[in-house]
Amino acid sequence: MATVLFYGGLRLAELAAFDVVDVEVSARRGRLNVRTGKGDA
Repeated sequence: MATVLFYGGLRLAELAAFDVVDVEVSARRGRLNVRTGKGDA
């Protein structure tokens, strides 16, 4: 999680809001879907 926080440029609140469905992992790639970020109400 710390790697995602630092290298992904996420804020702590964004990282804490992740669900399992927000993470997609394949053999060589990974993808995180950030649904709420700074400025989203």
